[in-house]
Amino acid sequence: MWLGGKIPWRTVWFWDSGVQQILDYLLAEKTFDLVIVEDNAMGIYTYRTTIPLIFTEHEVRRQRPIDKVGLGKSDLLHWMANEIDWARWPSYQRSVWRKFDRIQAFTERDAQAIRVMAPEMAKQVRVNPFGIEIPDSSAVDAQEQNTILFVGNFTHAPNVDAALWLGKEIMPLLRDAQTGIRLWLIGIYPPPEVKALACNDIEVTGPVPEIEPYFARASLVVAPVRIGGGMRMKVLQAMALGKAIVTTSRGADGLAVNDLQPPLVIADDSPGFAQAVVRLLSDESARRELGSQARAYVVANFSAQAYARRIESI
Repeated sequence: MWLGGKIPWRTVWFWDSGVQQILDYLLAEKTFDLVIVEDNAMGIYTYRTTIPLIFTEHEVRRQRPIDKVGLGKSDLLHWMANEIDWARWPSYQRSVWRKFDRIQAFTERDAQAIRVMAPEMAKQVRVNPFGIEIPDSSAVDAQEQNTILFVGNFTHAPNVDAALWLGKEIMPLLRDAQTGIRLWLIGIYPPPEVKALACNDIEVTGPVPEIEPYFARASLVVAPVRIGGGMRMKVLQAMALGKAIVTTSRGADGLAVNDLQPPLVIADDSPGFAQAVVRLLSDESARRELGSQARAYVVANFSAQAYARRIESI
């Protein structure tokens, strides 16, 4: 399907004829008021129904410049496959969006990208940030001093970029500013360049059975995201747990509500990011207050109930 087709590999990987059969059965035999389809992985399927269909676009894949600087011969085939695959995304995404009555994006950035890439769909696009089940807040007394946490799925290129920026540029500034700071990089499938960051004050764990204990132990959560679209589940999850967070403008995408800015510290360059981390690590009361505000903000605006209310208006 991939070699001879026009569908990106990430979507081909999710195709299963059995899933299509189940969808056909459910839509033919059961009664629904609304069908919501999540992500491009499910966009590959056909939905044979007259029931209103909403598609949730988790992240718009945009055009990007081709860059092969520094590639060795052993990397060339891998690079070529990636570029061929990436070039398939714009037309594939447009073909998916056209199947649906409404498209909901998590951020205005992605909504505008859809309007530009598929102008005929502009009137069907809505912004609806996702919601989460609200967990119990983390125990403050479980925090370990001077620990910072980054969480991400490392099959996603923006998380790799964030970890490398954090390890190579921000951590050296933190070491100069304050002794004893430790960084945890947690997530599945860390590539070799992320694993290479491991040293006496950086731990690359790979996957862990449960992430909540690490959130509880961390003094501070960071999300130095510079590229990519969509919203950051890790940021919302940390806020819901009552953690103080330092992130970037990109990492905070989708979190502003009715012109209210989320209770996060935002920094978009290495010195500013390091200064924000040091300032919060040095002020426990400020961390607690920021974490408390973050949890209240998520409860008010990003609970599953708040998300459902926004669905009703779409």
